Amino acid sequence: MDNLNQNIQSKLALEIAQLSLDKATLQAQVEQLQNQNAELQQQLDEATAPETQNKGE
Repeated sequence: MDNLNQNIQSKLALEIAQLSLDKATLQAQVEQLQNQNAELQQQLDEATAPETQNKGE
Protein backbone atom coordinates (compact mmCIF):
# COMPACT_ATOMS: atom_id res chain seq x y z
CA MET A 1 0.00 0.00 0.00
CA ASP A 2 2.87 2.37 0.78
CA ASN A 3 4.27 1.70 -2.67
CA LEU A 4 0.95 2.64 -4.25
CA ASN A 5 0.78 5.85 -2.21
CA GLN A 6 4.33 6.77 -3.21
CA ASN A 7 3.48 6.10 -6.84
CA ILE A 8 0.40 8.32 -6.63
CA GLN A 9 2.35 11.06 -4.86
CA SER A 10 5.07 10.94 -7.51
CA LYS A 11 2.51 11.21 -10.30
CA LEU A 12 0.80 14.10 -8.53
CA ALA A 13 4.12 15.87 -8.03
CA LEU A 14 4.90 15.51 -11.74
CA GLU A 15 1.44 16.78 -12.66
CA ILE A 16 1.83 19.79 -10.35
CA ALA A 17 5.24 20.55 -11.85
CA GLN A 18 3.82 20.34 -15.38
CA LEU A 19 0.88 22.58 -14.47
CA SER A 20 3.25 25.10 -12.91
CA LEU A 21 5.33 25.13 -16.08
CA ASP A 22 2.20 25.51 -18.20
CA LYS A 23 1.06 28.42 -16.03
CA ALA A 24 4.42 30.18 -16.32
CA THR A 25 4.41 29.67 -20.09
CA LEU A 26 0.90 31.09 -20.39
CA GLN A 27 1.76 34.06 -18.19
CA ALA A 28 4.75 34.83 -20.41
CA GLN A 29 2.56 34.56 -23.51
CA VAL A 30 -0.02 36.90 -21.97
CA GLU A 31 2.67 39.46 -21.21
CA GLN A 32 4.06 39.18 -24.74
CA LEU A 33 0.60 39.58 -26.26
CA GLN A 34 -0.20 42.55 -24.02
CA ASN A 35 3.00 44.26 -25.18
CA GLN A 36 2.21 43.47 -28.80
CA ASN A 37 -1.33 44.78 -28.32
CA ALA A 38 -0.02 48.02 -26.83
CA GLU A 39 2.33 48.51 -29.77
CA LEU A 40 -0.43 47.84 -32.27
CA GLN A 41 -2.82 50.16 -30.43
CA GLN A 42 -0.21 52.90 -30.56
CA GLN A 43 0.27 52.34 -34.30
CA LEU A 44 -3.49 52.45 -34.80
CA ASP A 45 -3.80 55.64 -32.76
CA GLU A 46 -1.02 57.27 -34.77
CA ALA A 47 -2.50 56.14 -38.09
CA THR A 48 -6.00 57.37 -37.28
CA ALA A 49 -5.12 60.53 -35.36
CA PRO A 50 -6.20 63.80 -36.95
CA GLU A 51 -3.33 65.63 -38.59
CA THR A 52 -1.88 68.10 -36.13
CA GLN A 53 1.27 68.87 -38.06
CA ASN A 54 1.43 70.25 -41.53
CA LYS A 55 3.38 68.19 -44.01
CA GLY A 56 6.12 70.48 -45.23
CA GLU A 57 3.85 73.34 -46.09
